[in-house]
Amino acid sequence: MTPEIARAAIGRRFPMVDTRDIECIGSGWEFDVYATGDGWAFRFPRRAETEGLFERERPVLEIATSALSGRVAVPRVELVGEATPEFPYRFAGHRLIRGVTADSLDPALRSILAVDIADALGAIHEIDVDHARRAGVVQADPDEIGRQTWFANSIRAAEKARGSDPIVDHALDWARRFNWPSDLFDFPLCLVHQDLGTDHLIADPRTGHLVGIIDWTDTTLGDAARDFVFLVAWQGWEYAADVLRRYPRSVDERFRYRLDLMARILTVSWLGVAQQQGADVAPQIEWLRHAFSKGQSH
Repeated sequence: MTPEIARAAIGRRFPMVDTRDIECIGSGWEFDVYATGDGWAFRFPRRAETEGLFERERPVLEIATSALSGRVAVPRVELVGEATPEFPYRFAGHRLIRGVTADSLDPALRSILAVDIADALGAIHEIDVDHARRAGVVQADPDEIGRQTWFANSIRAAEKARGSDPIVDHALDWARRFNWPSDLFDFPLCLVHQDLGTDHLIADPRTGHLVGIIDWTDTTLGDAARDFVFLVAWQGWEYAADVLRRYPRSVDERFRYRLDLMARILTVSWLGVAQQQGADVAPQIEWLRHAFSKGQSH
């Protein structure tokens, strides 16, 4: 994918969009994202199966927008373009949510962001489960065997980083000993974003306030604790605890136990993914350091 391909595809399907200035603003597992000078963001699927996500995502975006009551923006797909000679899949555009990703925010403003994250998570997790089901949101697969296989594959990939840092060795040793407890899948069900990360939280660089949450394609019915994992990985347990103190919903007594386990499991797995992709693993090593620095021993 290149800016030239994006420019040609957008221009062919949406000639009213100004494509003279166009830049790639993100590239993830599912999409490459290009912004235009007149304020549109277009998502281009990286694989054929991803192009069907736009329609599936639409009702989810509607209920999320309603829950957040305009306090935080959610992207709303307004333009859907069919495949072109330049690009083989359907692609979609929404108005660009202007701001910076959370990890680009001035550290002095992160305490302000914490308040807004807590408020937003409370609103998202409060969405009626039956309403979410009617919108097409499905429950996360509780198949422990599948999860164990996925985790085992991640550990094998992450082993390539053994010896690079003591925390990596410690985390891998823990992962090798880990036995999946059945109560990890026993939790109050709610709608969760499931892919929250600093690149999916858009903040006002002047004030630190949260202005947008993007990328809702992995939304599921699951454990609210899952949406707190990125806070542990990004800023550590103290920051996650600060957000949790401000979180407006009550949590069950096993919430922190599950958060601890998920933070460890996922940070090890993300290290494995980074190894498989040949990416710089320095961020993942820092996430391990945060996840394994506190919490219960298992």
